Amino acid sequence: TYRFERLGNETVKTPLGHLETVKLQRVEGGHKTIIWCTPRYGYMPVRVEQYRDRKVATLTISAIRMD
Repeated sequence: TYRFERLGNETVKTPLGHLETVKLQRVEGGHKTIIWCTPRYGYMPVRVEQYRDRKVATLTISAIRMD
């Protein structure tokens, strides 16, 4: 189980275009994780950033396949 704090709304530029998102930050844990989820696609995460040891790893959605 993870706890998140809502940081607000933000428009995120992705290969899918500009998406309105809800920005969340993980409250607990040894490192910082920020997730941007879009209501347009059922609150699917479209960007994730994880900060650890002064480094950042970023994942950004590039495509969605709806079957």
